[in-house]
Amino acid sequence: MKMDINQTINKCKDLYESTWSFNISKTDFKRNGRSLNYNFIIRKNISKDNEVHGVYIISNTESSEILYVGMSGQIKRLDNGDYDNCGYDIRKRLVSSRGKNNETEKDISSSDFFESKMKEKTIESITITIIQTNKDVSPTFLESQILQWIFSETKILPDWNKSF
Repeated sequence: MKMDINQTINKCKDLYESTWSFNISKTDFKRNGRSLNYNFIIRKNISKDNEVHGVYIISNTESSEILYVGMSGQIKRLDNGDYDNCGYDIRKRLVSSRGKNNETEKDISSSDFFESKMKEKTIESITITIIQTNKDVSPTFLESQILQWIFSETKILPDWNKSF
């Protein structure tokens, strides 16, 4: 049994400030000759005016099965002694590199990574759900908590997560 996105969001409702979702279909990755249409969709759905920190969950739009759980940001002490969620925001994380290709040693873009995973599993559309954590909740904690819930209930991790 695999955990779906709605169950997960309900479990963590006391730990986030807001949540929203948007879909990306296989055909959205390259549209009108643009190979970086994926990046455009991310930037359109996550404002650059407000750095968003928290967790992002990628699920199969059709089945709601969670495929990947990631996070961006962490609680840090600021120069004035206060603490806040800061660092790399979700918008930047979703368009950044996913590591290196073992053969070419070139960076793998998020667009190429997610598109290849969708082709591998014949997934037509993914839903990206953003969970913006409360100011006093670490994105690292929430990501680990979600992955622990999934692992405890199913004894497996989402297909695209390797570890936590």
